[in-house]
Amino acid sequence: MFDTIMIGESMKKKNGFTLIELIATIALLAVIAVIAFVSISRVMKKAQEKNCNTLVDNIITATSEYVSDNRYNQEFINNYNVDNNTRYKRIAVNLLVDKHYLNNELVNPYTKEVIDASNVFVTIYLNKDYTMHAAILEDNELQNCNLKYAANASTPEDISPVIVQGDDKGPTIAYSLADEKYNVEQVLDVSATDESGIDYISVEVLKDDVKDSNKSVEKYQSDHYRINLDEGMWKIKTVAYDNAGNMSELSKTYIIDLTIATPTIINRSNEAWTNQKFKLTVSTTTSGIDNWQYTYNKDATAVCTGSRCNAANKWYKYNNSNMSTFITTDFSVDRNQPVYIRACNTKKCSDVASTYIRIDTTPPIIEFSWPQGTYNNKLGYTRLTVSDSGSGVDYWHFHLYKNDTFIENQSRTSVTDTDTTVFELNGYATWTAYGMVYDKAGNRQKDANANGWAYRVYILTANTGGGGGGGGSSYTCYTSVTECNNAGATTCQSNQHKAVICQLVSTGCYTLTCGNCLAGYHSSGGACVKNN
Repeated sequence: MFDTIMIGESMKKKNGFTLIELIATIALLAVIAVIAFVSISRVMKKAQEKNCNTLVDNIITATSEYVSDNRYNQEFINNYNVDNNTRYKRIAVNLLVDKHYLNNELVNPYTKEVIDASNVFVTIYLNKDYTMHAAILEDNELQNCNLKYAANASTPEDISPVIVQGDDKGPTIAYSLADEKYNVEQVLDVSATDESGIDYISVEVLKDDVKDSNKSVEKYQSDHYRINLDEGMWKIKTVAYDNAGNMSELSKTYIIDLTIATPTIINRSNEAWTNQKFKLTVSTTTSGIDNWQYTYNKDATAVCTGSRCNAANKWYKYNNSNMSTFITTDFSVDRNQPVYIRACNTKKCSDVASTYIRIDTTPPIIEFSWPQGTYNNKLGYTRLTVSDSGSGVDYWHFHLYKNDTFIENQSRTSVTDTDTTVFELNGYATWTAYGMVYDKAGNRQKDANANGWAYRVYILTANTGGGGGGGGSSYTCYTSVTECNNAGATTCQSNQHKAVICQLVSTGCYTLTCGNCLAGYHSSGGACVKNN
């Protein structure tokens, strides 16, 4: 029994905690709770600060990217404020959001509320190269973040004044080849320069008006390009943009001509000429013909200078605006001799062509088979013949008049197929034959009246006698009215005519006729015969 009681008492003592134990336990738990709360608070604060700094860094980074993309934009630069020679600009952060430099809404890391980005501002300062020197964040929403933050500077006081200038001029484009025509292959260097740097360059290359895709190029962040030019006509168009967005362009044409065709000489059917005229042609070349040169000495080397130079041992240069066809009257040639001719571009000359200049200054000849004069009882045919001993007859005209009336059926115009014509004097009258002829040198017959015609006057009469008897002498051609009157007065009176009549024919020749017969006489065969 004693043993049983002892066991029961022992079990009673083990069933609970004393007050002191409870108090000690609670105190221990309280200490642990305090320690845990302080630790958690510190962690949460650090997380919030980190989120805050990250947010600020994102804003500053977005600002830097915004400046980098727009720092050469003239409108962007012009909208900056200037204070103490320092250019700065204050922007709201919502601009960065609108332009997608910040992709998400801004959230306050402390309150978890969305920030009104229009109330958060950044003041931007520029370096001389238009990069961002500093950005100061002014925070009306992030109350618990650093109210001011300077990128690239430890404190706002580290931001020193800077002077910046805009770029409103386009790049300068240059080609290394100054001349436009070459007779050897060339290498063309294309370059672009600008104080703000070159952002983009485009070079379009056309050969003989066809784009060469292999040589054309578009390049970013490059300011130089090289092109090999072989024979042909090259059109180069370069467009360049600087980092401020300004544009310039420059176009130029280069001609690489490795060959020049020898001129072809056309000397008007190879006949002789006067005035030293002849025609030259040359096939089209890549560069065209800049000038023609000629000499009378096939061994000539030097080229004459001056407005006129016909030295025997030099080439004479003749410039002409239309070099595909060339006609000259400028050769001082006074004798039959050879001439040597070549075509040249600005770099070299063709092979030499030659021709022989034959000078023809002698006029052609017109011959009439009857001499001018009075013919009694002689009707019939006579002939006109043309000839030229130099360049030959080119064309001729023949007109026939009967008593000043044009006889069309016997006249001829612009005759080229023959050198003679026969005409008929088929009645008693005053006949005037006119002739005009040109040779292939452009010379006209020598004996000509004021209108350029050679002529013969034939007076055909039925009178068988000469002198005063039948009045035949009254039909002689005289050079003036006075001469005509003096020669015919006695003749007309002795033949019972009333008066002397001198008639001017179209050749300028005065011919004598007598007036009506006196009373008791009648006209017969050019004389007055007494009535029966």
